[in-house]
Amino acid sequence: MKRLILFVVSTCSAWGAIPAAAQWEVRTTGSNANGGFFVTGSGGTDYSQQNGAQYTAATATTSTTTLGVSSGSFTAQMVGNGVQISGGSCTAGFYEITVFNSAASVTIDRSAGTGSGCTINVGGGLLTIATALAPLTAGNTVWIQSGTYTVTASLSFPALQASIVGYHTSHGDNASGTRPLITTATNSVPLLVLTTGAAQPTLQNLTFSTTAGTASTGLSAAGAVTTPVVILNCLFTGFTTGISFLSPNLPPALLAYQLEVTGSTGTAAIEMDSSSIAYTMSCLSCYIHDQVGVVYGIYSNSSSTAIATFSITNTIFKANAFGAVAVKANNLVVENCSFFNSSTGEYAINLSQVGTAFSAMTVINSVFWGNNSGGGIIVNSAGQPVYENWNAIFAAGIPRSNITAGPNDVSLTANPWVSATNFQLNNAAGGGALARGKGYPGVFPGGTTTGYLDMGAVQSQLQVGSAFAN
Repeated sequence: MKRLILFVVSTCSAWGAIPAAAQWEVRTTGSNANGGFFVTGSGGTDYSQQNGAQYTAATATTSTTTLGVSSGSFTAQMVGNGVQISGGSCTAGFYEITVFNSAASVTIDRSAGTGSGCTINVGGGLLTIATALAPLTAGNTVWIQSGTYTVTASLSFPALQASIVGYHTSHGDNASGTRPLITTATNSVPLLVLTTGAAQPTLQNLTFSTTAGTASTGLSAAGAVTTPVVILNCLFTGFTTGISFLSPNLPPALLAYQLEVTGSTGTAAIEMDSSSIAYTMSCLSCYIHDQVGVVYGIYSNSSSTAIATFSITNTIFKANAFGAVAVKANNLVVENCSFFNSSTGEYAINLSQVGTAFSAMTVINSVFWGNNSGGGIIVNSAGQPVYENWNAIFAAGIPRSNITAGPNDVSLTANPWVSATNFQLNNAAGGGALARGKGYPGVFPGGTTTGYLDMGAVQSQLQVGSAFAN
């Protein structure tokens, strides 16, 4: 179900005391007049995960922390639910019902002033993501039900520790395949922007996209981000840069697990540049593929090589025309990855594009295929600290530049994968057969044990009940 949702700036003025355990709810069939959240562990019944409010009254009164109604319809099950107060002479805002006094009276978490003629809505999910983000307090989670949420202005992630998590039918069901879609068709709109000092924002089970004629970034920052950013099982598609953290607005760490970025049209799918801020990036089980035009996969052109560390593990790179990984780094580790650029002439790991030398690089147990006249790995000059071993690299083109082959490398003469979208190793001679069971660790120190990993991001599956060959 698609609906146009305008960016909402609420007039509520009494935010700030909602508990850390509050779970906010956003759904395409909700209402921004609803209570919007439930506090887990409060002892009440969660009424936030429904379209409409559980209880509505238009003539409520407030006396500091006492909320009263003449109709007498409060229940003990409403404890822990959010109540939104608006209108009349009350202090508008979102509040938690903390104590049930009687059918005509409850206690709320903080003073709403002294007023009358107020409208209240207890429970029910919200309609727009912006409405849920505005009143967040540290530790809160915003749950977004599967559906399409179209915005016309940037969503602002507040400067506190909080999470935005997508789901399908129930909280925590992992919305892969049915993730909520957060999208914009408005030109030059960065979709999600971290505010200055954002305290470990977490994004999980979400799809971000743009259909604008003039696209912008998917995730970026409006100021210095002082805590790590965590991205789990998310997709960014169609942006100039899916994730863009540029100096001086970089987090100290970016952790990406099962992140997919595609259709980028700018410099890179993921770009992290810094002139002075030390940072790390970890990309685990990601899929960076099919960018549009001359675009890198992961790119960093920081002015100092001593401030960045990149760890890229079990990740698939496909059709990133200017190279899959091009970074300046104090330390770059690439492990168990697959690189496939079927129609380009650039190197998969290209450390000559970013100018000055790096400090150290390790590339192990990875597969490189299809870069035509380009190559697998290039560094700026011979003699730099590089450890390259247990890799399967195509023989055509230039497999390596300024580095030598590792003693356990294999040379591919045939496509090693099942298909251009299935990166399991095939059984072709000169292809996948060369990389099966030939990866590290090989023989452990002391010679007592030998490991037999496949090279690349995808491992062979042993059938249930099959015997191991030792």
